[in-house]
Amino acid sequence: MTESKILLVLDKKDYEDGMPVFERKCVRAIIEKNGKIAVQRGRAGDCKILGGGMDGEEDFETALSREVLEEGGLILCPGSMQLLGEIEEKRRDLFETDKIYHCHTYFFACAVKERTTEPHMTESEKAKGYHLEWMTPEEIVKANEPFSKEPWIYRDTAFIKMLMEGNL
Repeated sequence: MTESKILLVLDKKDYEDGMPVFERKCVRAIIEKNGKIAVQRGRAGDCKILGGGMDGEEDFETALSREVLEEGGLILCPGSMQLLGEIEEKRRDLFETDKIYHCHTYFFACAVKERTTEPHMTESEKAKGYHLEWMTPEEIVKANEPFSKEPWIYRDTAFIKMLMEGNL
C-alpha cells in the first residue's frame, strides 16, 4: 500500500503521557451508487460508514471485504479499492481507561457486486437495529447531528463533510 494521506487528527488530549497505548487499524468503505453511500443505519437514526477493525494480520482488502459483507451483505469487487486517506484518533480508551486508544482509520472508495447476501452483524449491532441503507452525504450529516458526541459518529461525519467539500 502506498503512504496514506492523513486527512484529520482527532486528539482529545484526555490522557497522560506514558500511559500504555492500544493501537488499532480500521478500514471504512465508501460505496457510492446513484449519488448515495451505503451506511449502517441504527434504530436511533445514527449512520456509520461500513467497516471496522482489522483482525490479526489481515490486509486492507481482506478486512474491508469481510466488514462490508458482515455489516451490509455486500460483496466487494476485488481490486476496486482506492485509498482516499486516513483519520487518526487518539484519546483515553473508553473501555480500559488506563490506556490510550490510538486508531488509524483508512477510508477506501470501492465497488460492490450487484449480488448481495445476508449480513452477519454482531449481537450489539442487531440489538441497536442496524441495517443497510443508502443515503446522500447530506442526509448522513443531518442524521448524525444528534449523535456527534460519539467519537465514531464524529469521525465518520467529518469524513463525509470532507468528501462533500472535495477536500480529499
